[in-house]
Formats: sequence, C-alpha cells, structure tokens
Amino acid sequence: MEKPGKIGSLSGLVGTDAPTAYRDLIMAHSNVVAITVCRYETPPLLQQRINPTVFEQEIITAALSIRGETRIPFWEAVFAACIKAGRCTDPLLDATMFHNGPGDPTRVTVGELQSQGLQRFVDSGQRNVGLASLVELENSDTHHLALMDFHCSINEENTEIVAAVCRRLMPLGFFLLDSGDSYHACGIALLTANERLEYLARSLLFAPIVDVAYVAHQLLQSMSSIRISGGGSKTKCPEVLRVEVVP
Repeated sequence: MEKPGKIGSLSGLVGTDAPTAYRDLIMAHSNVVAITVCRYETPPLLQQRINPTVFEQEIITAALSIRGETRIPFWEAVFAACIKAGRCTDPLLDATMFHNGPGDPTRVTVGELQSQGLQRFVDSGQRNVGLASLVELENSDTHHLALMDFHCSINEENTEIVAAVCRRLMPLGFFLLDSGDSYHACGIALLTANERLEYLARSLLFAPIVDVAYVAHQLLQSMSSIRISGGGSKTKCPEVLRVEVVP
C-alpha cells in the first residue's frame, strides 16, 4: 500500500462531490503521472436481455419482491427465487454472465487533472462517467485506487455499518460517499495489482453489505471503476459523507 504524502486537507472534503474528492485524493499522491476516466453504457435490464417465458417472468417478479423486502442484490434474489421454485433456466443463467466492461477509457495526465479536474467530464453532459482504479506513478509500477460499491440504503445506522466494514478493508483511511441510493467508498492508500485482487476478494466476506455483483465484475477486469456522475436510474452525482484518515 502507498499512503498519500499530503493527507492534511482530505478530512475537509465532507460534502464535496465525487469529481472534487477523487481529484484531491489523487493529487495528494505527489508521484502520480496519469489516471483513467471511463465512459460506459448502462447495462440492459434482465427483461431486455431475454424474452422471458411465463416461468421466467414469475422468477423476475419474485426476485423484485425479495429485493424490495431484504435489499439483497437483484441477481442473488433471482437465484434465491429459482432455488425456492426448484428450477432455473438457461437464459437466466446465461444472462447473469453479461459483463459490460469498464467502458471507453480516456487517459488524463496529472497536469490536466490539476488544471481542469474531473468535473469537466461530468459537466460535459455525459452521464455514466466512471473513474478507473488505475493510477500511473512516476518511477513505479502502476497502482490502483481501492474502490468499492455497497448494497444498502442510506441511513444513519447503515452509514455506521458500512464505515465499520471500510475500516477493515481500508485500514489507512477512506472516503465514504452517498451514491444516490447506497454507498461508494475509496481507500486513501494506493494498492499494487496483487493487493487490489486481495482487497476485492476480502470484500466478498462482507456480502451482502458489499455489492457482490460489482466485485465480480471488477475481478473480471484489469482495473476497477466507479461512477463519478449521474448514471442509469441514478441522477445524483455521488457526494462525500465521511472521511476517515489514519495519521
């Protein structure tokens, strides 16, 4: 792990939007050369991936009900409904393997980041703008931001639960963000490629607080990504709720 050299100002970022917070975190690492921003398409709904049979529509309806009652992720609810029904179908199994990828990447130099920031990508009117985990460093192997997506509604109690998980996954400190209907997080320390894989694997121990599908898709890629704009059904740009930094 590589801790930023300039952490004094990070605690003052509560209430700032994601483009501002991520820019300031990255700039706190003095040896950054470049980062990557991705534009991506909203993944199609299950009902758009298959032409559901009567049984499959019953499974989808049951899954939506389970998700509404328990807040577990949709695909976990789909397979819970299949297990309860004692049956699954090939289209459902095949649809769950759809992988959208990180999107169309744009390399952003540290000079561009410092002068123009990340806000310009959001202000362009483009929805579905993501920040990639990949960070190019001077005289060092590439590192990664410790990005994470959670799957629980925003309230005071859940904020404490998610923060407690973050302390265990990101022991040197983290940002916790309101993503619109749940939480995002980012550790303040940069990870090596191997540390990123271990971090993602360990996060699965905290499912379903951690979004399992998000983690699975990040493991399928050489870099993770997280939304820094509105996107899909979420119009809100993520906003920092809490910053914890270990001196």
